[in-house]
Amino acid sequence: MQIQFVCVGNAYRSRLAEALLNSYGLRGVRARSCGIRAVENLNGPVSWYALRLLKRNKLIPFMSPTWTQTTPDLLAGSDLVVFMEPAIHAYCAASFAFAGAAHEVWNVPDVGDPRYPEQQAALDDEPRIMAITEATFARLQIEVAALAERLSAGQLGEASSRSAAASRGS
Repeated sequence: MQIQFVCVGNAYRSRLAEALLNSYGLRGVRARSCGIRAVENLNGPVSWYALRLLKRNKLIPFMSPTWTQTTPDLLAGSDLVVFMEPAIHAYCAASFAFAGAAHEVWNVPDVGDPRYPEQQAALDDEPRIMAITEATFARLQIEVAALAERLSAGQLGEASSRSAAASRGS
């Protein structure tokens, strides 16, 4: 079963989710990640704050070595597509005509996303950025653990077209 996590740059949120799910070692489940604007990525293969979390949590062996640009074929070839936020789902629906069968739309904001005041930090405010990314990682751990539980229980159909944040009142 192919799970595709989608965010903007494929250097932070989706890469963390990919590594987390792969670390569960679920039989027959392979997570991958991509970004709708990954080709514009100037952060290298992964952002420094994602790398810090991946290294500290021993997740590096479970992630892809480089970023991947989202394409219609990647989305269509996945058994479940997980969008990190509603805006990314909307972009894929509009730009790629994504009307995929099984998908989830989570509400995991990006660092610096202007729609979320709690995500704001100056580029050189490393303690604030680290606090934001720690909170994002904790949220992803919860979301991925719940997804892994559903996958283990064979409940992929129940995961289709759901909003994880809405179902938990986040």
